[in-house]
Amino acid sequence: MDEDKIRLVQRSFERLIPISANFAAQFYKKLFELSPEARLLFKGDMKMQEQKIMASMMMLVLGLDNLEGMLSSLKSLGRRHVGYGVKPKYYPIVEKALISTMENILGDSFTTQHKEAWQEIYAIISKIMIESADEKEEGGQF
Repeated sequence: MDEDKIRLVQRSFERLIPISANFAAQFYKKLFELSPEARLLFKGDMKMQEQKIMASMMMLVLGLDNLEGMLSSLKSLGRRHVGYGVKPKYYPIVEKALISTMENILGDSFTTQHKEAWQEIYAIISKIMIESADEKEEGGQF
């Protein structure tokens, strides 16, 4: 991923930080709209889950400058998601919910270039997570 695309992702994410609670709530609303069965994967307090996804996104977005350095953490995250019941078929649905929520919340400031940059980074990250699902745990936390 080139530096210009990384900056587009980082700048658009910065605009979400002040409204992170709203963004996360809207993201999950859209996700469950697109895939009602995905709701079954979430047990407990959704407010806590919303905080977790925003924290994870923050770490990912800030770490884009060193994706190689995050490889172990991304693989671990992928393995944990399997334990939660996440199947590869859910990744495109999550991407659609993510992009749709960003388009809705950021409006015209979320340009085609932003969308393409997010889609590219999402493809990279989801590929790592899916491929690591069957690997043995090597340690590392995300």
